[in-house]
Amino acid sequence: MKTKKKKTKGTSGGGIRLQKMNYVMAAITLAISVLLIIATYRTSEGYKQLKNSTDDYIAWNKSANDMQAGSDYLTEQVRLFVITGQKTYLDNYFYEADVAKRRDKSLNKIKEEFFGTEAYVSLEKALQESLTLMSREYYAMRLKAESAGYDLTSYPEKIRSVEISDEDQALSARQKDEKAREMVFDDVYEGEKAIISANTTACLNKLEEEVAERQAAASDRLRVLISREMVLIIAFIAIVICIVVLTTLKVFVPLIRAVPRIREERPIPVTGAYEYRFLAKTYNRMYEANLERKEHLAYEASHDALTGVLNRNGLEHLLERKELKITACLLADVDNFKAINDTYGHGAGDNVLVEVAAKMNEVFGGEYLCRVGGDEFAILFTNPTNKEDIRGKIDRINQSEERPRDDLPAVSISAGVAFSQKGINKKTLFKQADAALYEMKKHGEHGCGFAE
Repeated sequence: MKTKKKKTKGTSGGGIRLQKMNYVMAAITLAISVLLIIATYRTSEGYKQLKNSTDDYIAWNKSANDMQAGSDYLTEQVRLFVITGQKTYLDNYFYEADVAKRRDKSLNKIKEEFFGTEAYVSLEKALQESLTLMSREYYAMRLKAESAGYDLTSYPEKIRSVEISDEDQALSARQKDEKAREMVFDDVYEGEKAIISANTTACLNKLEEEVAERQAAASDRLRVLISREMVLIIAFIAIVICIVVLTTLKVFVPLIRAVPRIREERPIPVTGAYEYRFLAKTYNRMYEANLERKEHLAYEASHDALTGVLNRNGLEHLLERKELKITACLLADVDNFKAINDTYGHGAGDNVLVEVAAKMNEVFGGEYLCRVGGDEFAILFTNPTNKEDIRGKIDRINQSEERPRDDLPAVSISAGVAFSQKGINKKTLFKQADAALYEMKKHGEHGCGFAE
């Protein structure tokens, strides 16, 4: 501590004062700065005009693509419904059609700027084709529902109100199912989809032509404004070049050298102008003090104080890391842990948790072990694994812990495991592992269960 005090002594000494230097700079640069501000403002306006053209095109392009995306999504959901019969896909279909309404919003966005143009007409045709196609999709979904014998009372009115022809009504359940699939996979359906795509493409082409014209005009104007601004900048540089040299040596160079050190979280050198020296010395003092506190707080925030493994905060951080590829999730708890606390005391219970955590860390080395609360632990696997390997390791832990020793009673753990699958996020995987643990505990303890 004495050494640090000696280092901070005289923090206000040395260097040229920026305040005096600024007075000189202000007097010299005031006149030309006014002219430069005016030129910069005009250039900024020209840039905004060019940028707005680009931003508008991006928005219009997205709107046009939303028409295709919305139509494709409806196709995907109706096909999934007629194949699987799962009502979830039908609900998704009507949510897109009646709530999300990407196709309608797409047309309205284009209408604001291009009403009556060829781009608008093309996109409007795409919407009309998509709406026409929906009648065919309603019919196919109604056939599928009837072929499966579903209760239609919970289905949307648009499905319940579909009238099945006498010819189709006479079909068997299997034939109805086959026809429902055919209606959304045949050449007629694909032909109508192709018309939608062609109209959307035509809209995009017209939008590109319109934006190209606007950008060309904005670019020409911006080029003139930039040329004028460059003349003023050259004049400004000629006048203040001496000041630039001084500020570079006394301010910018020390700052440039300090930036990478600050990013790397290292002390910065004490050089340059008076004010910068004061700032550097103050920063270095704060850096040393905060570094220790930061490391201590970061560890406490992410680690369990009792077992030393990651806590729930640490687990949440892992689940939020997009680059972390998880192959499986395991949840485990100590069997009859409450009875251990009641019989041997909370001190013994804590010792059991420490022992179990240490054993799990030993057996599952290389994976992320977390204590998520009470006697419950979680393991996130990042390496390839399988049921036999995990079950074998859980058995090893239970065999090791089933014999009393020292002041610790015999204990065992139960675990639930879920393996990562395409389309399942990390938090869902965690819930599946929790459900597997629940099923395991419901049918017995001292073992390992797996999510189906």
